[in-house]
Amino acid sequence: MPTLGPKRKKPRASASQDGVSKGESQIVYSEMERVTHKSEQELRRAAKKVLGFETQKAIKKLKDLQTTTTTAKEATKSQTKKLNAATRNLDLVKTVTIDLITSVSLRRLGLKHTGMGNDPLLTSPETVKKLVEKCIAQKTLKTLMDSLNVKIVNVRKKDMAASEAPKSKKGKKRAREEKAVTGSEWSKGYEGQQGVFLTLNGNDEEEEVRRRLRNKKFM
Repeated sequence: MPTLGPKRKKPRASASQDGVSKGESQIVYSEMERVTHKSEQELRRAAKKVLGFETQKAIKKLKDLQTTTTTAKEATKSQTKKLNAATRNLDLVKTVTIDLITSVSLRRLGLKHTGMGNDPLLTSPETVKKLVEKCIAQKTLKTLMDSLNVKIVNVRKKDMAASEAPKSKKGKKRAREEKAVTGSEWSKGYEGQQGVFLTLNGNDEEEEVRRRLRNKKFM
């Protein structure tokens, strides 16, 4: 049976095959944009974990009440009331989404949806607001927001320091040259053939120098 020989590596796809032309420049993101993107990913994972915990807790409570009610011969009014409350609580947990918790968390950190009228909880019922606040107050999400807040503050301090940094030395030198006085209004200078710069204060002396320069030129 003939052998196929050694395996060959596949040629690497060129930039044009990847959908990016060689002349096209890559997008450069600022440090704050990178921190915002990473924070959103981490907050989304934490919100999913917290919301899953609240959902499991509501389901467990409802099942326990249903088991207690079915085993008893007659359900009392208090048991029925608790069962209805647990059912409403589960329905409430289902209305809260991961996107809502993430948006509120980002707004608390000052990264997105800031400003008047951009609060995602502005039009939400009071029960939803309380549940979202309860989720944000949980240790998993609260610890993450505290650590992200430290990173965001450091990045903002760095950006502020960079914006307040002094200009280049060339700019300072140019500003000093513009402010410097190069000469007075009443003085005039003449440069002769020997490179001598003369400063005159009177009309008589000025005329004398002109006459000497003309005579020297025709000699």
